[in-house]
Amino acid sequence: MINRLHVDAGALARTARIAPLQTESESRRPNATPMGNDLTGARHSPADSMAPAPAGRRLAAAPAGYLRFASAAVAAAASDLWEAACKGYEKNYDARTPASFHGLTEFEKRLVVKSAVDKVFEKDAWTIDGYFNRLTANGDVKKYLEKTLSRVKRDEVEQVLLKDDKIFFDKRRHLMQRIDKYKMVFGAETWEMENARNDLWSEVREAVYENRSITVPESFLQLTEEDRRKVAKLTVDWIFSPVNDETGKWFDPVVEIEMMRPYLTRTVPHGTYQRVAGRESLKNVKERIIAYDMREADPQAEIKSAKNEVCNAVRKSVADRKNPIGPASFMSLTEEGKKEVARLSVNWTLSPVNDETEFWFFALVEKEFIREYLEHTVSQRKYDEVARSGRLESVREAILKRGMLAG
Repeated sequence: MINRLHVDAGALARTARIAPLQTESESRRPNATPMGNDLTGARHSPADSMAPAPAGRRLAAAPAGYLRFASAAVAAAASDLWEAACKGYEKNYDARTPASFHGLTEFEKRLVVKSAVDKVFEKDAWTIDGYFNRLTANGDVKKYLEKTLSRVKRDEVEQVLLKDDKIFFDKRRHLMQRIDKYKMVFGAETWEMENARNDLWSEVREAVYENRSITVPESFLQLTEEDRRKVAKLTVDWIFSPVNDETGKWFDPVVEIEMMRPYLTRTVPHGTYQRVAGRESLKNVKERIIAYDMREADPQAEIKSAKNEVCNAVRKSVADRKNPIGPASFMSLTEEGKKEVARLSVNWTLSPVNDETEFWFFALVEKEFIREYLEHTVSQRKYDEVARSGRLESVREAILKRGMLAG
């Protein structure tokens, strides 16, 4: 798990002011392979590079779902940047930043660069390296290359090149090195989630350092409801890594934002909650976890709680001489959970087996809310103990008659 104290330099850099236009020549890039020499000695020349790829060497097109919210300005800039990369490839110079790129927000620039990267990785094995070189040599583009390529797509490209490794060895090696150099591979389920997570974490860091609430990042707002919940869960896990006296100042900026709260429900594991509850310094955090229903469901804890409430309901019914309804904690369980609570409750009435056992046994098993869950709740060992007592014949008969003896 990533520790919240780890600083993601790339994420912080994405929030910095835009630098002036930068371009970098291929000749100055230590890991670059000049396009004209990409495949020297491999039956390939720059002119040949525009030919259709042989069967099995063309890559599948990547989906562009992240552009579904794009404005006309973003779409135009994406088209312009890709045109610049293509011109650079055809005329053997680095891609030049289109004017339409400069007026975009940081998030929009990432969208545009991501779109161009996807198009590069749709190219065939003969041309992919040349397009990659021309696009990534641009300094404005380079700032947004980090986390633009899925692990699946990276591995797919490598496998395509490996099919003809005698031809593509140098191309593959250099391409993979530069993917690593620019930290292009992301690990989240989708590119959208990766960006939203990084932006949200950067915003939390800045909020902590500047002692303010967060501003919900645009990249988070663009997610689907399901993906927002996933990113919120990742963020909560990160905030509580570790749980210490400083946790509150990381926790507060997120939960203070009302629009975040629906995505925070059931995100705190039981073990994490226990560690928080064990620190007096985190009393406020504990109270907010409860108030915003952030605790994850813990089946064992729920069963234990329901069993205790069932037993308390039985005690109260004896005192009040009333037939109680099932406790809410019991009624909300799954069928399997109810059966387990019934088993534990029956065992409670039979522990120990003594002169009071009959009284408490029937006080439980006659309750309407639990009757249908009594089957197979008495172990053979406990049944034998009842039978040996010599004075609990009615209990023994009830166990057999109601099918309570476990097979």
